[in-house]
Amino acid sequence: MDYDKAIENTAKLLEVIDELLGKNGCPWDRKQTTNSLTKDIIEETYELVDAIERKNIESITEELGDLFFLILFVGHLVEKEYDAEFHTSVKGVIDKLVRRHPHVFSGLKIKDENEILVNWEKIKKTEKPRKKILEGIPLHLPALLKAYRIQEKLERFQEKKEELVPREKIQELSQKLEHIFTVKNKEIAEKKYGEFLFELVNAARRSGIESEKALQNENELHLKKE
Repeated sequence: MDYDKAIENTAKLLEVIDELLGKNGCPWDRKQTTNSLTKDIIEETYELVDAIERKNIESITEELGDLFFLILFVGHLVEKEYDAEFHTSVKGVIDKLVRRHPHVFSGLKIKDENEILVNWEKIKKTEKPRKKILEGIPLHLPALLKAYRIQEKLERFQEKKEELVPREKIQELSQKLEHIFTVKNKEIAEKKYGEFLFELVNAARRSGIESEKALQNENELHLKKE
């Protein structure tokens, strides 16, 4: 990475944002708040993900710039709305990364990636003591991805790691699915289906499949047919 250019252009972008939000700036931009931009943050993030999935370098470059602008823009609004300084966010994440990577910055010996993840969770506990293992999982994650993250996090605290999905479990899931569609009560059927999907996501995860990604790929295939 060209650090000089990155620093120079970031400084210019901050100046542009200052102009947009200044007295003679853009009326639309000046009306925005952190709350009004939440959907934009989600949309811009997904647009970058789409570009990465398509491996389109021009789109990746553009969407990365859009998202970076939005982050700095929101940083300005946070300072305005909450009397907080954006540079403390940057300093905070630097300190966090160094603290959570003792195997890189402090010479801690680590056996494998699983130990890194377990150690990561231990460090997080010292930073922000949590009453529950699953605290911190974003509420707005897509449902399949959220289920994946819940299961992934729970597994980190299990002494015995199950890797393969037994044949009996596959048969059990098949029987559950068949039963769901015979239930006449919609609310009960929906609840049972939710339980089934959660178990299915976990079975797929243990087999190395990300359900969110798999379904997104299938959706893309159908969209391309139109």
